[in-house]
Amino acid sequence: MDEKQLQALANELAKNLKTPDDLNQFDRLLKKISVEAALNAEMTHHLGYDKNQPKPATNARNGYTQKTVITGDGPLELRTPRDRDGSFEPQLVKKNQTRITGMDNQILSLYAKGMTTREIAAAFKELYDADVSPALISKVTDAVMEQVIEWQNRPLDAVYPIVYLDCIVLKVRQDSRVINKSVFLALGINIEGQKELLGMWLAENEGAKFWLNVLTELKNRGLNDILIACVDGLKGFPDAINAVYPEARIQLCIVHMVRNSLRFVSWKDYKAVTRDLKAIYQAATEEAGLQALEAFSSAWDNRYPQISRSWQANCKRPASDVWISCPIRVTIMSTISPDNGHRTLNNRAWINEALHLRFDKKVHGKQISKRISIPRTTLQSLFRRFARSGLNWPVPEHISHEQLERLLYPGKSQQYEPVPTREIPEKRRRPNFSAEFKLHLVELSMQPDTNVARLAREHGINDNLLFNWRHQYKQGKLNRRDNLPVELLPVSIVPPPVAPAPLTEPSPADVPCCEVALPGGTIKLHGTMTPALLRVLLGELKGEPR
Repeated sequence: MDEKQLQALANELAKNLKTPDDLNQFDRLLKKISVEAALNAEMTHHLGYDKNQPKPATNARNGYTQKTVITGDGPLELRTPRDRDGSFEPQLVKKNQTRITGMDNQILSLYAKGMTTREIAAAFKELYDADVSPALISKVTDAVMEQVIEWQNRPLDAVYPIVYLDCIVLKVRQDSRVINKSVFLALGINIEGQKELLGMWLAENEGAKFWLNVLTELKNRGLNDILIACVDGLKGFPDAINAVYPEARIQLCIVHMVRNSLRFVSWKDYKAVTRDLKAIYQAATEEAGLQALEAFSSAWDNRYPQISRSWQANCKRPASDVWISCPIRVTIMSTISPDNGHRTLNNRAWINEALHLRFDKKVHGKQISKRISIPRTTLQSLFRRFARSGLNWPVPEHISHEQLERLLYPGKSQQYEPVPTREIPEKRRRPNFSAEFKLHLVELSMQPDTNVARLAREHGINDNLLFNWRHQYKQGKLNRRDNLPVELLPVSIVPPPVAPAPLTEPSPADVPCCEVALPGGTIKLHGTMTPALLRVLLGELKGEPR
């Protein structure tokens, strides 16, 4: 069938598809026809002849058996062919199979998120309208637990050159409560240089006593010798390792040692202390490292004596190595590797599950967020990254979960540095402008037809700052240049101004004078005298009110 015939068939089918329910019903009908056709093809291959053809043998078709299987789109009614001898064993949908295999993964995913069997059954009823009994869910989880126990008890190699031992605290649902559980992880590197997860164990909290039980179990499973054990600074941990493996060398995690040391350091000394600590653990030999430690002690013991004491105690501990001169030193100087394993267990599972629900099940983003407990914004970011990556769903088999995460989230998959370098952000401060600079800009801004904002940008300052300077200048708060020498510019006036005539003072004889004779004496007044002024003067002398 060519493309034109397929297009004509699609147009014909699209005439009857009016609503989303019609599309879902057509999808289920198409799946039913495809599965039944595959089952009939298996019967033809089993009998050796097609339907309605001559029978070459005694065995023949014997009708159909009705059965209902639960799929991701809901229950599906199938007609399974059968033969007279009862020897036909279908492979696509096997005998007594009541669900599609993909549902087991969904059940396990919901069970791993802490949902009970009845809650999972209610979720399938709500999403797929499928009746899944709690007993069926328990059967699925029990079947997986058998495989988990088999993996936990598998035999190990006799020698592992490097073994990482670390613990992380996770939130676990238990008895309808969310509590903290410690997950103990043992990650080994075999002789071929391949990483191998040796085992995982759950406990209430981390302690050297439980680690002793873990190491004893590894010993019983065939692990006879460990060359280098990479551990953190847990008290009693090296003693527990040497109790089971006396010849093992202990490589303390430099990251944990540095973190514990920097807890006592103030922010202003953070960079300097980190630089001096780096000189200790990056020393090429043990002698150079001890010299750097002595120099650190003399420089910082007056302020942080706890740091040098802890490093000296770790260096003097039996069977402990802080400086190992070998090409793989960067690899074994930290327990970052098992930490990455924990991040794999925590973060990478939901990416494939979200993409499966989006592209295979056509589930809406809101429902996906509710089912896998991931925020909708995170899901939208995931789908955008997947679209920009150029990949198609399903992802090719050669791309693992780790590679898919590195493609979608390259920033989260970078190699971690063995020592945390924590840079202290420096506060940006406004430069101190001189008074001459401020006054110069204020005077320029006050000139006619001056754009203040443009003037501020040309001089590399904020225009609001210039307006503030203008306001301060008008209020007299901005210091004026009083102490600066005054510079006068020569000015020529055209035409030259006419010099005014000199003023002549009148002689005393020309000034009018008035004398008033009184009983007590005579008052002589000089200047112009008016009748009104005389009346006021006489009234004052007589004591009359004005």
